[in-house]
Amino acid sequence: MIQQPAETIASTPLLEGLRVGISGAVPERQYWGDVPDLDRLILAFVGQLSALIVRYGGEVVHGSQPLLTPVVAEQVRRQSHEGLRPLKLFASQLFGDLPEVTWRAARMAQAEVVLTRQVGKGDYRHPETRNNSLTAMRLAMIQDIDVLVAVGGKLHIDTGYNPGVMEELALARWHRVPCFIVGAFSGAAGQLKHPILEELSTGNLLEADAMPILDIATWSDSMDEYVGKLLAHLARYKEQFSKARQIGYRPSFFKFSVQSDDIVETSSGRARVLNVDPEVVSAWSARFAYLMRAVEQKDIEEARKVLSSPGPDSEGSQQDKGSSMNGLYSTEG
Repeated sequence: MIQQPAETIASTPLLEGLRVGISGAVPERQYWGDVPDLDRLILAFVGQLSALIVRYGGEVVHGSQPLLTPVVAEQVRRQSHEGLRPLKLFASQLFGDLPEVTWRAARMAQAEVVLTRQVGKGDYRHPETRNNSLTAMRLAMIQDIDVLVAVGGKLHIDTGYNPGVMEELALARWHRVPCFIVGAFSGAAGQLKHPILEELSTGNLLEADAMPILDIATWSDSMDEYVGKLLAHLARYKEQFSKARQIGYRPSFFKFSVQSDDIVETSSGRARVLNVDPEVVSAWSARFAYLMRAVEQKDIEEARKVLSSPGPDSEGSQQDKGSSMNGLYSTEG
């Protein structure tokens, strides 16, 4: 059997047109367990994943997480062909008109940038303003991805801040975006209880590939295996994953009102500024808080019910927005 040279294989656009969201963060050090270099491992995994997505013709979409963004941008820069812009960065103006980490990454990788306006009057340290502003950014970002890969993530226990990875997973589930949760790196993605992990994995077709969801949620001495398996899976089912966007599978009531009423100049071109309706943000924030309350009370069936139900509702909007995150995570491992 004649094998193709590596250059030919690498240039095959197996993921052409597929928009892959990368959600993640290095967890707080107290949750690293027995892995002394967890930060290095997460950054290496995200870097390899980003490089291969672009090499095989896909697009990376990311929410400007400070530690991950430079790694993503550098790998995209190395793999990009002239004239292409396979990196799309979202950021909230809570951290400045054009947050520095986003500006630097856009300059490095010629990334497309989308900004969302701050929601609330406090600064980035104010929990309600921070949560609402980042919810607005995540609502905008979730409209622009076909699949979401989650790695690590801060837990933000007792801070009043929403765990970003968990909120992005929940919004993706509500918007019928297939999620892949790489739980081997601890953090928010790694400590999810199995029923929640299973619900969030709905529609990712891993079972069709005879690859149980726990395969990518379990530590291995060779984490590179997961990148290869995940990329092969995305390539195999690329058409199904992108089909929802192409045929309008996602219900129209998921759309939200945004106005492109401002432009910010960046080194890679003009960035759009979106004004997400605060009432829409409030509804989704309340729904997420209701989900967190259910898992805090260890009502897993209610949590799964909320995750599987589309759209904010009156029940969710009436719940306390400041509920604790502790009950979402298992104490095992």
